[in-house]
Amino acid sequence: MVGKNHYDLLKDIRKYCVQLAEGKIPLGEFFSESKYPDSNNQNRPCYLVTKKDCEFIAYKLTGQKGIEFTARYVNRFHEMEKDCIHPEQLNQLLCNSALRCLEISKEYLL
Repeated sequence: MVGKNHYDLLKDIRKYCVQLAEGKIPLGEFFSESKYPDSNNQNRPCYLVTKKDCEFIAYKLTGQKGIEFTARYVNRFHEMEKDCIHPEQLNQLLCNSALRCLEISKEYLL
């Protein structure tokens, strides 16, 4: 994705985790550490990378301020995405769909 070998990317992600902690940004919001079995069936470190994590890595800003800015930017973008459908709109959509289903089912029952 970013043209780095796995070892270097792991090193960068570990550094990001330290810098996020220093910026008091919860680590649970980014980069879930995991393991995978290699060809010799030995566990090797890796990270389960979400879309949000990929975006974080892709921004490639440098230094503490860059890391903090990227984390806040990515978080805000995802908040805005969630706000695209407000709960009231979703409730109204579900109610309308339920009512339509009832109308259709009444037509078939009569």
